[in-house]
Amino acid sequence: QAEEVLAGRALEGWEEDVLYHGEVVATRRRFSDRLLLAHLARLDKLCGDAEVAGFADSFELALERYAAGEDRPARKPERLAKAAERGEGKISPGQWSKRSSRAAPAIENPCPDCGGRCLGPVKKLTKRDCQWPGNRIERMEEARPRGVPLPHEFPGGDNDGAIFDEQLAAFEEGVEQWWRVVPAPEGADPGVWHFLEED
Repeated sequence: QAEEVLAGRALEGWEEDVLYHGEVVATRRRFSDRLLLAHLARLDKLCGDAEVAGFADSFELALERYAAGEDRPARKPERLAKAAERGEGKISPGQWSKRSSRAAPAIENPCPDCGGRCLGPVKKLTKRDCQWPGNRIERMEEARPRGVPLPHEFPGGDNDGAIFDEQLAAFEEGVEQWWRVVPAPEGADPGVWHFLEED
């Protein structure tokens, strides 16, 4: 089973979270050259096996057999065969994992909008939850009018993400022209929304 997982990762890559200010905002697909080379080396090693070579004497015939539902001949790993000869590897019923038979824990306080974990800690949110940071940002960016400056285009830029964070808060509060909101300047009332002055 581990071989199948690694083969899948080598060929299809894997999902990885993208973080922004410590919050997961998106996912991306990653690929590994080393993993692909290791997978190809494993396939080369399998081709050296007489059983497999006999099964796949020609590529076209092998494809036809796979299409017909035939699998490659199963090989019993040497370690398991030797362990079976010694009488090892027998499992008693008490050793089976009981975790697999348990149902997933119910969400204690589900979100009224999506039924997810939105009312719990942010670190437990997933893409299925409406308050997941990536979903919140996507809603804000879809509502942003065309042609208005993005936070990094504001005077002085937005290297620390303060303008972006302030605009997200204003958007979720329903502030008019939230795309012009900037953080409160020093000495100003932080309880009031502050806007970029228009030229």
